[in-house]
Amino acid sequence: MAAYAEAALDVTKAWLIDGAARVEDYSDFGGVSTFKFATRYKVTDNFNLRGSISTGFRAPSLQQLNFSNTNTTIISGNLVYTKLVPNYSDIARTAGIPKLTQETSTNYSLGFTWQPVPELGITVDGYQIDVKNRIVISGLYAQGDAALGTALNNILAAQGIGDAQFFANAVNTTNRGVDFVLDYKKRWDKNHFTALLAGNIQSLTINKINIPNTFKGSPSDSATFFSDREQYFLKASAPKAKFTLNLEYGYDKLSFGTRFTYFGDVKELGFGEVSAPAGAPDPFFPYVTLDANSQKVPEIFDFTPKITTDLYASLKFSKTLLWTVGIDNLFNVHPNTNVIKGSVIPNGTSSFGDGESGGPFEAVQMGFDGMRIFTKLSLHF
Repeated sequence: MAAYAEAALDVTKAWLIDGAARVEDYSDFGGVSTFKFATRYKVTDNFNLRGSISTGFRAPSLQQLNFSNTNTTIISGNLVYTKLVPNYSDIARTAGIPKLTQETSTNYSLGFTWQPVPELGITVDGYQIDVKNRIVISGLYAQGDAALGTALNNILAAQGIGDAQFFANAVNTTNRGVDFVLDYKKRWDKNHFTALLAGNIQSLTINKINIPNTFKGSPSDSATFFSDREQYFLKASAPKAKFTLNLEYGYDKLSFGTRFTYFGDVKELGFGEVSAPAGAPDPFFPYVTLDANSQKVPEIFDFTPKITTDLYASLKFSKTLLWTVGIDNLFNVHPNTNVIKGSVIPNGTSSFGDGESGGPFEAVQMGFDGMRIFTKLSLHF
């Protein structure tokens, strides 16, 4: 069940305010209410200031609520079962994992729109998004770990589970950034030219990790709940910077265009093959050894900034039919390989094959497929 209300008011000819509220009730996690307040002030005919504050939520997905998976491995001749425990189970309750609830957010934005000439529009918006109770997947906890307590060990042993992991509302984050768009459009006779520059600069900070008491029995268990590696994954969900520049020229029904895309730096961690050296700031950070001297080094995969170039041409047969041919990633640009320089020999303690994919590339930035040639026929109604 839900109820929604919205109202807008022109306070003056230049000042507009808008507000909305929504109340909902869900059978699986209860009630939630959200609101929005936005305002716009027309400084001049071609320059507006705007801002907003709002709240939001994301309900737990069906998979996060109900998914269960068991993997079987053979260790020293024995079958060991690793289970992703469903949130509704007795094991989750025994582990101190409460029922999943919604992630909530508070969003702030402030920016402006400007049209210095009829052909050019500029928008710039800064934002901050505070998210509480992000749902994450924990690390693996082994049955028999005394720090987990008797109750959890007993229920894991009774069900034959060697290792268990859980979904939990556990992480609070803040995301700050700036979006900007410069859009230029010009037409003369049968010609047209467009240029679009868009970009985003952002950063994500992990403010708090809420570890259930069951997993605070040892420093290792606490570090496992949302590991350094998972924290890097969360921060790498978007690059710190991304810019695109689209240029297109057309005459009559024929158009030619190009697109340049800049992907900012992304960092991820490997699984780690050796323990951290004595005196390391974080004793649970993943490390590998160098091939030349077995020196231990942090296993940080640094995917440096890259630029891709796309080309295309299109022919408009009619108002509804468009044919396009093109090349994506013309120069076959790939992300950096996910290895640590000087730690590549597959000897069991190097970074070789130690990324998420198990191969030389990760699906970061522009992906690892390289150049793509395509054609498509579009029908618009």
